[in-house]
Amino acid sequence: MLTANVEKDPLSLDASAARAWLDKWWDEVPDITVRPCNLIDAPNHEPYDYGQELYEQITYSEGVFILENPAKSTDWNAALLAGMNGALRAYESILKQKPNARSAFLDDLLQQRAGGSLADAVLQLVKERCK
Repeated sequence: MLTANVEKDPLSLDASAARAWLDKWWDEVPDITVRPCNLIDAPNHEPYDYGQELYEQITYSEGVFILENPAKSTDWNAALLAGMNGALRAYESILKQKPNARSAFLDDLLQQRAGGSLADAVLQLVKERCK
């Protein structure tokens, strides 16, 4: 799937074109709604060079979750958790290409994912940021 390709190589020229296509597709699909929410920005608002790519990845991965789980199409917590997992996979892909492109906030989320507490962290972020 196109979203998975963008996740695996988020810095490629193909990924840029794929994001443009995905943005248009999600805008034009009338019967499926995704809920964009910025879960990527660090609490101190320190900019991350690839924040826009990861923000968009949340929306794309959220959309895949909704398409694959139509009965949960309004379970925003589950959809946004799927989105965050997609963004973290894309972040890991970025780090493979650019090891110095680290974000303390995203590294912390990776640790929470590894420790099994990412769902709680995302739920808190959703409460704070997604109105």
